[in-house]
Amino acid sequence: MSLLRMAVGCQLHIDKTMTSSAPVSSATASWQTLLTLDRKSNDFADLARRLLSDQRHRKPEVFQFTEEEALNLIELMEPTILQHANIPGDLKSTAFTMLRRLCGTFGRLPRSCLINEDFKTQEEIPFATRGYTDLWKRDWNGRKVAVKALRFAPDDDRSKTTKRFCKEVLLWKRLNHQNILPFYGASMTKNQFCMVSPWMENGSILSYTRKNPEENRLRLLVDVASGLKFLHRMNLVHGNIRGVRLVIMIPPRALLADFGLNTIIFDPFSLTRASINWTAPELLTPDNTLYQPSVASDIYALAMVIYEVLTGTLPFARRGKTELACKVVLEDERPQRPRDSEKLGFTDKVWEDLRRCWEKKPSARPSIDAVSACLKQAAESWVVDVPAFMLASKAGVEQVMNMKEDQAKDFADRLDEVHPREIRPYPSIGVLILTSRSRHSTRSVSVKTRGRHT
Repeated sequence: MSLLRMAVGCQLHIDKTMTSSAPVSSATASWQTLLTLDRKSNDFADLARRLLSDQRHRKPEVFQFTEEEALNLIELMEPTILQHANIPGDLKSTAFTMLRRLCGTFGRLPRSCLINEDFKTQEEIPFATRGYTDLWKRDWNGRKVAVKALRFAPDDDRSKTTKRFCKEVLLWKRLNHQNILPFYGASMTKNQFCMVSPWMENGSILSYTRKNPEENRLRLLVDVASGLKFLHRMNLVHGNIRGVRLVIMIPPRALLADFGLNTIIFDPFSLTRASINWTAPELLTPDNTLYQPSVASDIYALAMVIYEVLTGTLPFARRGKTELACKVVLEDERPQRPRDSEKLGFTDKVWEDLRRCWEKKPSARPSIDAVSACLKQAAESWVVDVPAFMLASKAGVEQVMNMKEDQAKDFADRLDEVHPREIRPYPSIGVLILTSRSRHSTRSVSVKTRGRHT
């Protein structure tokens, strides 16, 4: 029996047995036919290719499936069609787009994305809280995992959030790159939606570089740019790039985390003080309902992250939320180049690229390829002077001041190898480092400040 006759026969059978007076679309009938075929047969692959090639047969909003049929089709797509050897890559991409729309329409996920585990995230205080999410550290299948849960407000549109959550989970599951945090699975219960990923003992890029000042920060930022380049080449946007959302694995490599969460719950009217420092000006304007996070806003945020990681300080740290929004949008205020910036990794080329990334007009900002190339060049030529590096920023000075005795002695040893053994001023931050007169005697480090840090 030909595939066409099978489809027609299925259509006639449905027309006779339906209790509803609404006619069944040909798209619905064709996919229903596919569900009945042996998934290892040539007929299955042939019909799947035909349906995916025809735009009329891949619009879930016109399907007339029962919930059971929709779930069967979702399971058919993932993993059968997406991993089928006889379906070409371009049609698999089409199938994935259709799967996301199906899951968004029906608010359901394929079993391959789900973890049947109650992580009991409501029984204790979370490990960390950021924006609309809470983070817990859990044991699962013999490994440490991070369980990140969306926090619902009483007035949330739960149906809308569910659909967005399903679509973003599918997207994260498909992302496979060395600089993207791996996805283990999702958990959906009545009261909570969770995404599960590996636990990163090194923490964020900010905490890691504070503990390891000798680490080549530019190299880690190259990792960040590489992950973002991967997303942008797939026409995807991260939408929530900040230092605390970049994690470091073992051995040290930076990974983009929290992908998709900002897309699920982005609200232009509720940008918090914690996120506004990285937010592009077009998202801060009074008409920001016209904008959503974009490739260009990712570039702006990445430049803020570069500044944040290299200086160890928050961009616009002294500005309040309202004041900052006005300064950024109306007066084009941007971070100033730090003094002793070469010691921090800000070559002239790096700083010029950051200024371009902060352009008010989104189209004037450079591509991720240009930013990545600049960071790679700087990373290859930068040799960190650890004592000078730490003393070139307020965060570094505070770290020296809080050193334990053995750490202070080690720091003094390293400082003596670079600088004269005498009172040494650092005018850019008003700091004096005092080391002992004798190179072979026990050393100590004393840090004094003159005036306010700049």
